[in-house]
Amino acid sequence: MTCIQGKKWQHPFDPTLVFDIPDQVDTINTLPGGVLNTKATLIETTEDFKKSKGFDLGLDVNTVAYGAYGVSGSFKQAQEDLVNSTKSIVEVSAFVSAIRVDMSPYYEITPNQEFQDFVEKQLPDTIAANPAKYQEFVDTFGTHYFDSAFFGGFVQQSIELSSNLN
Repeated sequence: MTCIQGKKWQHPFDPTLVFDIPDQVDTINTLPGGVLNTKATLIETTEDFKKSKGFDLGLDVNTVAYGAYGVSGSFKQAQEDLVNSTKSIVEVSAFVSAIRVDMSPYYEITPNQEFQDFVEKQLPDTIAANPAKYQEFVDTFGTHYFDSAFFGGFVQQSIELSSNLN
């Protein structure tokens, strides 16, 4: 990304926050109340809790790290709460988007010098000639063009419910 054009973006709620806009960015918009990806989960078993927390951490249920999470202190406490009572846990979460960035269309963007040099000077004509070089290209520059992105935060609330009618 380059900032040769000198474009600036000023935060609408705090004018002291001013940022350079990369030349490859077309627009930046503040999204009022931009709640995306809401989720509500009822957790009634320890396995439900383990899966919920594993997904929150970005862990695959088949990984060693996922299994290791099951021995953590917070997991053990939740397990005791669920097994030894008539309680359930309800989790409500949402990704709150505050900013949307739209990139310039792909046909208006010129590859930077590093990209051009890599293609012209380091990549062989075919993948078969040097698969490792092509992998290095993918690791360095990626494989996708992103046309927009949302930036914000994640909000989560956990509530313990009791089915006791006393």
